[in-house]
Amino acid sequence: RAPPPDTEHPHVLAPSMVGSNILLAGRRLAAAPGTAPLKPLEEASVAAKSPESFDSVAHLARAVASVLKKIRQAHISSRTAAVEAYDSLGFIVFIIVFLAALGVLLLWFFLRIRGKDRRRIAGQSSLASSSGEQSACAAQSPCAASGDGTDEDSDSSEGHGGILGLLMNKLYILVLLAPLGWASHFAHWGDIPTFLLNLSAMLPLACLIGEATEELSAALRVGPIIGGFINATCGNTVELIIMILLLVHGHVETTKGALLGSILVNNLMVLGTALLFGGLVERRGHLFRPAEGKEQNFTFSSAQMLSQVSLFAAFCLGLPSIFNDNATGNMESTLLFSRAGSSVVLLGYVTFCAFQLGTHMDMMRGDSNEMREPRITFSASLTLMFLATVVVAGTAHCMTMAMTGFIITTGVSNTFVSVILLPLVGNACEHSVAVMMAMRDKLDLAIGISVGSALQISLFAVPLMVIIGWLLNQDMSLDFHSRNGMALMLSALLVTGTLSLGRTNWFHGFMLVGAYTLLAILFYFAPVVPL
Repeated sequence: RAPPPDTEHPHVLAPSMVGSNILLAGRRLAAAPGTAPLKPLEEASVAAKSPESFDSVAHLARAVASVLKKIRQAHISSRTAAVEAYDSLGFIVFIIVFLAALGVLLLWFFLRIRGKDRRRIAGQSSLASSSGEQSACAAQSPCAASGDGTDEDSDSSEGHGGILGLLMNKLYILVLLAPLGWASHFAHWGDIPTFLLNLSAMLPLACLIGEATEELSAALRVGPIIGGFINATCGNTVELIIMILLLVHGHVETTKGALLGSILVNNLMVLGTALLFGGLVERRGHLFRPAEGKEQNFTFSSAQMLSQVSLFAAFCLGLPSIFNDNATGNMESTLLFSRAGSSVVLLGYVTFCAFQLGTHMDMMRGDSNEMREPRITFSASLTLMFLATVVVAGTAHCMTMAMTGFIITTGVSNTFVSVILLPLVGNACEHSVAVMMAMRDKLDLAIGISVGSALQISLFAVPLMVIIGWLLNQDMSLDFHSRNGMALMLSALLVTGTLSLGRTNWFHGFMLVGAYTLLAILFYFAPVVPL
């Protein structure tokens, strides 16, 4: 029976009432099928019923916290060997699926490049044969009319190589998976089909954005470093949309994980696969073949500058994570420091853009003066990029909304999905373009895409999310915790060491990919704690 209410303080519950409610909840939990007896819970609840044990509201709060702690300990102790065996089997399945997906993705990149170059060499051979016929006809007298017809054919071939030529790729048939993913989201087909359909649709869309960005850089006639900056900026637009949506829905820790994972995947995975395939494959004419003893050179001054800025970004983000102790730290002071520090980091990003695009543009442009004619106009490439980005944003939104159900159904941890899986998909654009550029021996552009994208996340996206969280009244801070801050600093050191010689080979790429794989295993086994 409930105790009589307090007439002097009606807004304060009597301690015995709280104890009765806790005891009732504990008995219901203990009576649930499949749960262990909760004797410590009942003892704590009986102790909470006695009014003499409460001198103040603080004592009551401590008692309730003790009860909740005992509930959690009882829940953890009920973990059986069958559950542990299921986790071990799940990890084995994860390793197989992860390696298989990585192999399929890399094989897809390689076959796509080879098929594209074979079509190009076939087109050039047909053009050479037509020009030979034209020269033979020009040796005779009255063949001006046929020569005009040949010019029209060459113009038509160039027209076919425009925006229709970009879209005449069988791979882009997979773009039809995007409306299927949207239909799965709105028709409630299930979280797993929605997640997988939208995940598969991201790959051709990322390739379309990459090709449109490459044509945009060619139309602007900029160098490889500036082209990589443009590519990284356009590719990070999708990630910014995903992170803003996560922050609006209150997923602060998931937003931190996505930011951390984006930096790690660009510094290690994107750059590593670019160096790996660029060093293993040699371009002979217009075909890619295995290379022996190949080393790739790049512009040392621009790459060294990017690696030093990467160290600066890791210092700015890792310092709060290392010096902030959660056991004694104050959340309010952490937020104040993060909001003030975000302004400094944003100022550093603006200064770096002025350095890269203004005062030292010739140094960042590199020694390569290779320019090619764009296949489509500037306005067409910009329109294509905008439409593809809109479709990618909608697809990423549907995939993000199905992420929670996918985690619950498959049993994968939230930390692994936010730090590893989501950034891998969000950076598919930079990944595909960087690998293609490295295989074409355009290593300056590949470095500018990968490291430049990581710098934009570190110096622009992270402080921007802190400020947006401030406006949305969310506790978004620069504290990524010491484990993750150490991972950021070590990844920056690996990038700096890799780019310190001015030349690379495939083993440098293997080391970066291996480091990222170890981090993926670490985050898979890491306990589900706030990032």
